Amino acid sequence: MSMFRTRYRIVTDNYNGYEAQFRRWWMPFYVQCFFCNTSATVDRAREIIKRHAQRVIEVIDPAGETP
Repeated sequence: MSMFRTRYRIVTDNYNGYEAQFRRWWMPFYVQCFFCNTSATVDRAREIIKRHAQRVIEVIDPAGETP
């Protein structure tokens, strides 16, 4: 059901332009994705939301190489 889905939004801020935020179904308020994510463009804020929705940002090999 859509009631239990995480919701995302992009809002303007006073620092750099745009901020990506999310709200879990059980939270009464929105919070920033990845602690601090101010973006200069709306497209960059959308990319942050896509990464946050996937939950995996980067997989790093113990040898230090990315697959």
